[in-house]
Amino acid sequence: MFFFFFPPLTSPVHVYFHSSLVSFVEYTIVRLYCEATREMFRATLSFLQRRLQGTVTGFKQRRGYGFILTEGIAAKDVTEVPEMGKEFFFTRYALDGGHYVTEGERVSFTPTTTIRDGKSLGMAKSIKYYNAITNEERSILPLSLEGKVVEWDPVEGTGVIVELDMKGRFHEDGPRFTVSLEELDLAPGAELYEGRYVRFCSSAAGAEGTLPVAQRVIVNRKAERERGAKGRPLVPQGADSDEVTDQTRLFGTVREIRDGKFGFIIDDLSGGSLFFHTSNCVTPVEVGDTVSYLLREVAVGKHTGKPMCLNVRKSLKAPSKRKTEDSVNRNNDDDDFDLLD
Repeated sequence: MFFFFFPPLTSPVHVYFHSSLVSFVEYTIVRLYCEATREMFRATLSFLQRRLQGTVTGFKQRRGYGFILTEGIAAKDVTEVPEMGKEFFFTRYALDGGHYVTEGERVSFTPTTTIRDGKSLGMAKSIKYYNAITNEERSILPLSLEGKVVEWDPVEGTGVIVELDMKGRFHEDGPRFTVSLEELDLAPGAELYEGRYVRFCSSAAGAEGTLPVAQRVIVNRKAERERGAKGRPLVPQGADSDEVTDQTRLFGTVREIRDGKFGFIIDDLSGGSLFFHTSNCVTPVEVGDTVSYLLREVAVGKHTGKPMCLNVRKSLKAPSKRKTEDSVNRNNDDDDFDLLD
């Protein structure tokens, strides 16, 4: 006869066995949870990174936006997708390569969503041309270039654009393109003049020795907001022509701000009072702050021809040694602007 020995529940052997079993079960549960979470993350990431394809139903060239009707998944023979028949909104900056597309063109895109006015809006990004037969994608052509207008004759309706470099910087010896009034695609009320930043497509040169032609020219408002190029560049009186150009950021002290909408800056070089609007401030400024800015001549409206500070930002430069009180007694030119505007 055999007798089996069962250790008491409180014996070291039982305690060790029980703790090992609990640890194994806990490890298994955690491992299974991590694997499920990882697979769910991969599926979600794959879903978000899908490339859909569809047809451009409309594009407003002057306003820079349009819509795409979804027709399936790019690079796959799949048309049954949740977004089937849904329209996606897109802007010009979502185009990969060029800066315009036309109605009826087949494109591929990455779908995203954004919330506007409490509603979900489908948006298309990274848009490319799409060949539904070969399932191939390619950049939007012709390629979009950025440039600056260096010559413009409003009477003849012709001028010259210099292409910017890859970092958006202007060089006098950069590639040049001729532009004519027929190639402008500007919004009503907009005009071309020297100093404006534009986007355009290019064509091959015409006759031998002639410059290539800029086509479908539009104002590059993003570049103008960044560079403050909304009027004819000015160089203040008293500036050293060898050191200060129309692209140099000038310095001054905020003399006054009225109603939080506009104010005046005492220019360090001339000591004159210059107008600025708070909407043209890159950073918040207060009275007494030392600021840097671009000086421009107002190009349109009732203040045409008057100097104005644009792209104003607070500066760490030491304040001007010129006393503000000395400048207050100067002609502040407040009357030159209708402050009720």
